Amino acid sequence: MTIDEYITQHIDKEGDYLYRLYRATNIHTIHGRMASGHLQGRLLKMIVEMINPKNILEVGTFSGYSAICLAEGLKEGGKVYTFEINDEMEDFTRPWIEGSPVADKIDFRMRTVNRKHRRLAWLLILVYLPMLVAISFHHHEKVEDDVVASYCQDCMHHVHHSGHIASTHSFTHDCLLCQLHSTSYLVPTLIVLAVFAVMRRLTMQRSCPKPCLLIVGVRSTRAPPYC
Repeated sequence: MTIDEYITQHIDKEGDYLYRLYRATNIHTIHGRMASGHLQGRLLKMIVEMINPKNILEVGTFSGYSAICLAEGLKEGGKVYTFEINDEMEDFTRPWIEGSPVADKIDFRMRTVNRKHRRLAWLLILVYLPMLVAISFHHHEKVEDDVVASYCQDCMHHVHHSGHIASTHSFTHDCLLCQLHSTSYLVPTLIVLAVFAVMRRLTMQRSCPKPCLLIVGVRSTRAPPYC
């Protein structure tokens, strides 16, 4: 017996609606394996129930399987905002989402990517990717006594109790990287925006003469149409 089979036997059964959605996804779509499936779907629901968020943002709806699972974990008044860029999936996905038992908790929207969205996506990558790389090689060799005391005693002694997600805010006072990782991404985002604006300005000054920069609406020295 594989680990996946063992876990599947000890978690909630996949509902009939989700089973039919997963089957239809694999039959009628090219990349059916992209659907979350039973195991991942139950994991998503469990995480939502543990964190108890009010709103959820999902980027990439596909067939709507994961959006339904996320919505199942929300309490009354919660909302899942899910976005899909592939307009060919709308005719398949929208009926399944609107026909689900949690349709009132899901806001399904189609979006196309324009130049502004691409720039924002690159900015997010510039913020998150270096931080993820740094955190991957970051660890603390020594742990202070007060840090150990901040952990859940039941978890340390393997005592069965209600699940929770541990917070790292209590032991980040002496580590700059931990502080940056645990706080909001507003400051690093603003730094990246400022660097991006300065670099773009310097690039334009080197590639275009000053009179070109003063003309409103001129975006390039190339002849139209501008690409």
